[in-house]
Amino acid sequence: GYHVEICEAGTEKWMRINSRPVKELKYKAVEGILPDKDYTLRVRAVNAIGASDPSEISENVVAKDSDCNPSIEVQAQDITVVEGEKLSIQVPFRAVPTPTISWYKDGKELKADDRMTKKCAYTLASLEITKSVH
Repeated sequence: GYHVEICEAGTEKWMRINSRPVKELKYKAVEGILPDKDYTLRVRAVNAIGASDPSEISENVVAKDSDCNPSIEVQAQDITVVEGEKLSIQVPFRAVPTPTISWYKDGKELKADDRMTKKCAYTLASLEITKSVH
């Protein structure tokens, strides 16, 4: 079989991504890879005697995640903030491709300004208001 190794492009940190030797000519990596990042790959042949030297390094490849419908992973809860204090809300989500995130209060979309920051990472949307007002 084969061991598949991956390295984030521009680094030398090789990581094996299969737990058992791969016997087919195709392999779908499930863990340890982030979508939209560049990686290089190499393989090693493995048998009862041991593992070979690594293959030549591949050209850069971009990891893509399978499309999935957006879902949020949060339970509704009341939040109490003292006027003038910072408010921070974080909402974990899963969606491919990465969605456009909008925050609303009283039916109106909140817009980023000098006291409000909106961020969206691969699996987390956050809203931060530096000084809350009533």
